[in-house]
Amino acid sequence: MANRISIGLGAFGEVNFYNNVRSLLPIEAPKSYFANINAKTRNSIVMLEDLGHTTTFCTHTTDITYDLAKKQMGVLAQLHGQFLESSDLDGLLQIFPTWTDFFVPLETLFKVPCDEGFAMAKDVIPSRLFSRRDAIWEATLRSVEQHRHLPHTLNHGDVHLRNWYITADGKMGLNDWQNVIRGHWSRDVAYALTTSLTIKNRREWEQELLRYYAEQLQAVSGKVVTFDEVWSNYRQQLFTALAYWTITINPAPGMPDMQPRDVSVEFIKRITAAMDDVDSLGSFESL
Repeated sequence: MANRISIGLGAFGEVNFYNNVRSLLPIEAPKSYFANINAKTRNSIVMLEDLGHTTTFCTHTTDITYDLAKKQMGVLAQLHGQFLESSDLDGLLQIFPTWTDFFVPLETLFKVPCDEGFAMAKDVIPSRLFSRRDAIWEATLRSVEQHRHLPHTLNHGDVHLRNWYITADGKMGLNDWQNVIRGHWSRDVAYALTTSLTIKNRREWEQELLRYYAEQLQAVSGKVVTFDEVWSNYRQQLFTALAYWTITINPAPGMPDMQPRDVSVEFIKRITAAMDDVDSLGSFESL
């Protein structure tokens, strides 16, 4: 089933999230009235509550304040902490693929388009990082491999800013649960933080927000999570966040045109600025 999801059966993940997991999570996320998928035809239906009159759905231009960013980290800490190294990962949640099982089959599909997409976005990529273009894909695969030995939890999988919303009372909610996977929490955290914040704000707030996330994750999970651990994994897990947007700006044959170009360019700009600032490529040199 992991391979089938990898080639686009996002509906499978979303249906199973709403049927089996949503009710267990005390976070802001849509509620489902009905969700089902036909295993043979792969047709699916998910009926959600109407949030349109009470929420603001985020775009790549939404101003995420420090307070809202903390709330995002709190949502992720609750999601991740609730299932961190839980027995549910081999039980209830086993239906979701691991991140490595999800991504590895995509390598032949992603490799060339991602590299070409990286080149297409040259104007917004820091020159030091762009000069090491040839090292990006190998590091991407290494970041995925890290999940084989890091502690697992449940991940949303696609936490870019356009999948968040703000409720009328100021809560941050998380939408679009098609890419749910089992893996290390750091990919969600790195992906959310770098796409949600402007480069300036991310530079000012990232360490404080990561410390806050670590505190909240420890509070929910009861497991010790140090800032050094968070920081090291944050640096290494930015590569597949980038891959999700270089493939979006330059879709592989057979893939749809998934996002407006200005969205892809902005997220590539933000992610690569972070990668350059924290020396993501250098994070693997001591391994």
